[in-house]
Amino acid sequence: MAYHGYFLFVDAFLDSIPAPNVLEVGVHRGQTFLPILSSQMRKKESFNLIGLDILLRDNFEVSFGLMRSQLTANQHASICIDDSLSAMANIRRSDPESEGGSSSNEVFDLILLDGDHNYGTVSKELELIKGLIKNHGMILIDDYDMTKDEFFAEKPEYVEKDIGNKREDLLVEGKEGVQAAVDDFVDQNPEFKLFKLTGFVNESPVLMTRYDLDDINKDNPGLITKL
Repeated sequence: MAYHGYFLFVDAFLDSIPAPNVLEVGVHRGQTFLPILSSQMRKKESFNLIGLDILLRDNFEVSFGLMRSQLTANQHASICIDDSLSAMANIRRSDPESEGGSSSNEVFDLILLDGDHNYGTVSKELELIKGLIKNHGMILIDDYDMTKDEFFAEKPEYVEKDIGNKREDLLVEGKEGVQAAVDDFVDQNPEFKLFKLTGFVNESPVLMTRYDLDDINKDNPGLITKL
C-alpha cells in the first residue's frame, strides 16, 4: 500500500493509542509498512504490526529483517505471505481470547486495506474485517475510485509464480470494482460510516469507522467529508 500523502494522518491516529494493533493488507514494497514500523519503534514501548501480501517486492525483506532485529520485548511486527482472505480467517481462528466469534475477535485499532482490486475480493475482505476491527478502530481503504475489476493473478509477475485469486472464482454478476464493494458493505452494515479524505493528489482513500469523526475536522478543517 502506498499512502504517501496521508502517512502523517495515520501516524497521528496511532499516537492517540497507547499500544496500537495494526494490520496492513497489501504490503507491496513496504512504502507504508516500514514507515509505520519505524515510527512505532521510536514512539511506543508496546505495539503489534502485521502485514499481509502474497508477493513481497524489491528489498523489503532485507529492510524488514534489519528493523525487526531491533525490536524490544513488547514490540511485535510480522509478515504473512498468503492471500488476504485465508490470512484474515486464520487471524480470527488464532486469536487466543476468541470464543466462538465473540467481540474479543475485534483486535485491530487500524486496518489498511489495499489488496486485490475487485468486487469479489474486497467484499469478502470487508466481511472478515468487520469481525477484526475494534469498536473505535479505523479502516483506511485505498483506490476507492476503482469501478472496474482488477485481478493481480492476471499480472505477469503473478502469472509467472501462479499466485493470486483467479477471476473465475471471484466474479460477481453485475458487480465490479472497489467502490461498489465498499458502498454495498456500508449499505448492508449501517453501523459503519464512510468518509472521504480530501486534498490528496492521485490517491483516492476513504475511511470507514463505527463512529463519527467530528474531532478530526476540528483539528484539520476540511480533511474529511462524510459520504
